Amino acid sequence: MVNSDFKQNNGFGHIFNKRRGRELYIMLYLLCFLVAVYYLNMLFFPRSFKEDLILILMVVSSIIIGEFLRRICFFSEEIFHSKKRYNGSIILAFKNCITVTSYSGVIWIILAFSFSVTFYQWIWGDKKILSFTVYATYMICSSIVMHLLKLKEPSIIEYSHLNEVENKHLAAGLAWGYYFGYLKEQLPKLKILVDGAVAPHSMIEGDNACKYLKPIMYIIIPKDCNCTENLANDYDIKFHRNCLEDIRSTGGVHDRSYKNSVYSIEPREPQRPKKYVIMEYATPLNNLFKMSKHREANFSDEDLEREVILFYKKLKSILDDDPNCINHYKLILLSSASQENIADVLYREINDEENFFNNNVNV
Repeated sequence: MVNSDFKQNNGFGHIFNKRRGRELYIMLYLLCFLVAVYYLNMLFFPRSFKEDLILILMVVSSIIIGEFLRRICFFSEEIFHSKKRYNGSIILAFKNCITVTSYSGVIWIILAFSFSVTFYQWIWGDKKILSFTVYATYMICSSIVMHLLKLKEPSIIEYSHLNEVENKHLAAGLAWGYYFGYLKEQLPKLKILVDGAVAPHSMIEGDNACKYLKPIMYIIIPKDCNCTENLANDYDIKFHRNCLEDIRSTGGVHDRSYKNSVYSIEPREPQRPKKYVIMEYATPLNNLFKMSKHREANFSDEDLEREVILFYKKLKSILDDDPNCINHYKLILLSSASQENIADVLYREINDEENFFNNNVNV
């Protein structure tokens, strides 16, 4: 007999609800339990409450400082990447490693108060409570042990919570979806589509049309993720015509049409040849752009800049591992430059890729 819970939603099962943060109540109960145990212990085994409070504050300050020391260790690695990741700003790299995103004000107040008590105890108090040597040892060792045993890494539940609430870690999913949903099927067929595109009475001028259009898809990755409807502009990039269609049924749609667009790139120098290329935006990035403009998405411009880089790295890694795709694509990164500069970038990239392609063919 099938469990009735799995009959919901046509057998799909339960759709989980949003988490309510009930773990905070459990932590509060544990704190109350700890206070009760401490109070009972004081009744049967009296001791100095002041010394215990000082010891607790010293331990709290050592834990917080130990965590900051752990983050400084990350900063020592980020220094070597400051040019590529932080535009050469070491200060920005330091902030990204040290900054606490939540309750930062509360943390600094607790640290200031607890360390003030610690410092007072070392100078004027009874040093037997917790000596500087023991304090420093606990601070450093706790940080090292927590890091080496990976106890600071978020649990599976915490990862899930971050994805549900903050919409982070989108790049890998978008890259894999782009690959399986489109590129994996389309890139290996480019040779057939190009051969049909350069047949007699087709879109490309010239007697030897094959030399103008290569079976390479130029995938544009704009840094701001704004994928406009058309790559053509009024200057050097012209839409020429759509390639031959690839018809296949997928996702319940019978005979779905997949087609690529051919553009022409005019050179700056008249004596240089015009380029014809299959070119398009990495369309999943447009979802990131729209998310950055949507208030409810909780997706900042900093998140967008980070995710587009991760998308590029993940997509390149995926395509490089597929022998059927590796020679049929070129990822072109573009900043938010003016439209007049895009043609120059594309012409240079296309020319380099054609030289590489021709050399491989000759070999």
